[in-house]
Amino acid sequence: MRKLALIPLSCVLVVSTACAKDNTSHRSTAKPKEVHATARHDDNPRPFDLSRDAMADVDAALSTAGEKGTKALIIMGANWCHDSRGFAGRMQQPEFITLIASEYELVYVSAGDKPRQN
Repeated sequence: MRKLALIPLSCVLVVSTACAKDNTSHRSTAKPKEVHATARHDDNPRPFDLSRDAMADVDAALSTAGEKGTKALIIMGANWCHDSRGFAGRMQQPEFITLIASEYELVYVSAGDKPRQN
């Protein structure tokens, strides 16, 4: 049993002796590459207004949709959420503007101003 315990120890000694003899090390001597973060300009809109009465906006959209025979498109999101702003930006592309104007009553509803609050 003692002989089996000495086998891993002897392997460590052989490897460490070889490294010392060759003057090699496991540490890299290369200088780390410098990385600088840059801010990216965000062109996405911020349509989610906390000061608006969401229920009144939704009620108005549903009423208008009923009168015009269109559908209400209610988009819930937040200005701090890049996905919400990205989606809102896509809704402002020419191909979507035409479709939304003819078929939908669009309402943006804010889900809050702090991540993970809901």
